[in-house]
Amino acid sequence: MVYRDVRCGLLHGLHLLAAVELVRVARGFDARVSLRTRRGTFDAKNPLDITKAFIRKGDIVTVVSEGEDERDAARECAHYIEG
Repeated sequence: MVYRDVRCGLLHGLHLLAAVELVRVARGFDARVSLRTRRGTFDAKNPLDITKAFIRKGDIVTVVSEGEDERDAARECAHYIEG
């Protein structure tokens, strides 16, 4: 299991369109990927779940991935969130 803390650098945070793009990145990997915030844990492969996290620019998010390609999944998802 890989944990990666990142600060959201996206100008408008993870709104629906940004969430859909993150889902595209996360679904490119077999690993399970989730986002942890102070509001809870959210499935990074589900755009509606991501929008429920209300992630804004400057928020700290922990990307958690588990599976065969967990390191690559965490790195790529974190890179996207950082903007």
